[in-house]
Amino acid sequence: MRNRFGTLRGRLRLVLSVAAILVLIGGIATLSALHALDQDTRTLTDRFSPARAVAGDLTSAWLDQETGVRGYVLTRDQTLLRPYTDGEQAVLTADAELRRLLPTPAIASTLDAVAAAGRAWHTDFADPAVTTVRSLPKNQPLTLDQKVAKARFDAVRTALTGLTDEIAAERVVARHNVKTGLTRTRELTLSAFGLIIVAGVAVWFALRRFVLRPVDQLAVETRTVADGEFDHRVEVAGASELQALATDVETMRVRIVTALAASRVAEQEVREQALELEQQAEDLRRSNDELEQFAYVASHDLQEPLRKVASFCQMLQRRYSGQLDEKADQYIEFAVDGAKRMQQLINDLLLFSRVGRTSEGMTTVDTAAAAGHAVSALAAARKQARAQVDIGDLPELTGDKTLLTQLFQNLIGNAIKFRAPGRAPRVELRAVREDEFWHFTCADNGIGIDPEYAERVFVIFQRLHPKDQFTGTGIGLSLCKKIVEYHGGRIWLATDRPADAVGTVMHWTLPV
Repeated sequence: MRNRFGTLRGRLRLVLSVAAILVLIGGIATLSALHALDQDTRTLTDRFSPARAVAGDLTSAWLDQETGVRGYVLTRDQTLLRPYTDGEQAVLTADAELRRLLPTPAIASTLDAVAAAGRAWHTDFADPAVTTVRSLPKNQPLTLDQKVAKARFDAVRTALTGLTDEIAAERVVARHNVKTGLTRTRELTLSAFGLIIVAGVAVWFALRRFVLRPVDQLAVETRTVADGEFDHRVEVAGASELQALATDVETMRVRIVTALAASRVAEQEVREQALELEQQAEDLRRSNDELEQFAYVASHDLQEPLRKVASFCQMLQRRYSGQLDEKADQYIEFAVDGAKRMQQLINDLLLFSRVGRTSEGMTTVDTAAAAGHAVSALAAARKQARAQVDIGDLPELTGDKTLLTQLFQNLIGNAIKFRAPGRAPRVELRAVREDEFWHFTCADNGIGIDPEYAERVFVIFQRLHPKDQFTGTGIGLSLCKKIVEYHGGRIWLATDRPADAVGTVMHWTLPV
């Protein structure tokens, strides 16, 4: 028992159980009183109040019968018997209604007395008088025993008065029951509220003693450690759960102190690594400067002698073509072709190295207009191949206009260059939005690319065809990949197409 109530859960369960029992007792007592009050109120309003009106109707029905008989006897007018006949039915209806509303022995006995008195009046006076009047000629005088008539109807009046008094007496009892029930309900309601208040106060004191006070103590202990006293030991007196929590906090403090010591060592290592990274960054900047210098040399100093070699080789080709043997002409042609290809290779490599380094800056670019400029730049190739380029509804986005134009030009140029024999090239450019990216596609009806080369085509200088079949340096798609990645997207080749599909479909994404 001691262990059970030594825990916070056990103590709170005990306090809440006692409070719940008190509230439940008060609630049940109040509901019971309310139910009894409701029953008494319904009896008063739904039975006695209508019963008083029905008793009045019963009295009126007997009076109507007496008046009808008296008028008929005096005037011998048949129409004056209607209250008499109607009153008989009204008496039966009122009697049945009273018996239904007030099914008590006293009321039933009184109603029986009224009925007996009424039958005596009918038997001794009313029915014989009506029969006699109907049997006599109109001019023959009629003599009736008025004493019997008065005596019998006075008995009816007396019975009716007894009925009214009985209903009034029982109604007084019902009203007393309602008042008593109301008083009892009020007292029980106040008692229930008192029990709720007592239970609430008990719960508050229990929470304050068993929870708030130990938690406040734990907060003070924790705040002491948080203020920098990391060697302060955290201890709390109270329920076992709070002691366990304090133990966990103490364990955490020990771990933090241990981690703090380790972090200081790590901080020193980070400083040393930062110095090393700074040195590496300086070396990288110096290397980039050297690369830029190399790019300058490649674009000027290397190309100058290369142009001179190409020029003199072309002069030899023009002057001595046909004058030397066939081998010599072939060698000269190889030299001219190699010089031109070397020059193109240097230009493409220089263009590849400049992506993202000689940018015009990020601006809002109409990609449809950029694709249009790319198509215009390829006018000669389109005319020669009779190519059709269908540009769909392309979006506006933030990017480098020159690089995006180069991207479209390379992809459309590849579609025209790698066309299928005997089939005019057709290129379609489309774009759809997918969350925070625009998804572009460039589809053509050319010779296509085998899915096994889906990754290889984006590697620099990688070619899938001999140079005598298709011209180029093998840098176009790698340049496209670098442009797309520079803009924060990715590019890939569609590999899940049907086996009978023709052409190539390139996909790439650009951020909205």
